[in-house]
Amino acid sequence: MLYGAGALLVLLASYYPMYPTELGDAFRWESPYYALVTLVLLRFGRRTPGWVLQLLTSQLLLGSAVLIACVPQPAAVLTAAYGYIPVAVYAAHFSEGWVLAVHAATIVVGFGVALSINGAPQMFTPWLLVSVVCAGVIVVLNRLVAQLRRSACTDPLTGLLNRAGLAAAVAGWPQRAVDPSARTVIVVDLDAFKKVNDEYGHQAGDRLLADLCHGWRQQLRSGDIAARIGGDEFLFVLQGTADRDATEFVARLRLQHPAPWSYGSTSWVLGEPLDDAIRRADAALYAHKRSRPDANA
Repeated sequence: MLYGAGALLVLLASYYPMYPTELGDAFRWESPYYALVTLVLLRFGRRTPGWVLQLLTSQLLLGSAVLIACVPQPAAVLTAAYGYIPVAVYAAHFSEGWVLAVHAATIVVGFGVALSINGAPQMFTPWLLVSVVCAGVIVVLNRLVAQLRRSACTDPLTGLLNRAGLAAAVAGWPQRAVDPSARTVIVVDLDAFKKVNDEYGHQAGDRLLADLCHGWRQQLRSGDIAARIGGDEFLFVLQGTADRDATEFVARLRLQHPAPWSYGSTSWVLGEPLDDAIRRADAALYAHKRSRPDANA
């Protein structure tokens, strides 16, 4: 959408310029480029690699700097500088960490260098204003987006991922692994949890879940995933973990709280849908429960 809007605006600017300029022909060549990029992005959609989107964001920022360096009128410089704002909004939504810092620096430094090349007088205040506004938009909006993402992907009671967060976390895993078999899915279900709610109330049940998950989170390694996928059902996805390591992981979980629970585990084959592995782990879980008469679901 950003590139599509850019194609339309550049095309309009080439035929109906706000100020006399010699850049009309350049604009007419630039517009088809933006239109072509838009079509490619629409064609591939969510399959577009993230690094491609970040590269295109940098290209937009650098293109704005080149445009500002070339326009002959000071008023046109300020008009072109407005193009930084929507790109800053996009970067705040879809960039993180050092990549976001690079985009912010490209705006501040690129705009300053472009103004120096242009030579327009009395441009320090516009440079400062645009830089502060764009940097502020990037910092504030990026924090708000991060908070919204955490809220949307995290179970508020336990602090674990919810189903949406689980899907997002798994989607971010690499599709290749040194040892494809060393990925384990573990499903955990509390025993007689309904009895806790019935006898002691739902607040007691909530405290039990929160205490359990607080201890469990301490046992996770970097890259491991823990999610609440039901009322008293939980899922762990462990990377680089064979069957023996998974058994040791389960033993560590049991040490965190005396509440009884059952589990089932299975290897998650590379390329296999996660739901298939969850179904196998569920089957192992309920076989475990059936073998223990005291483990009432």
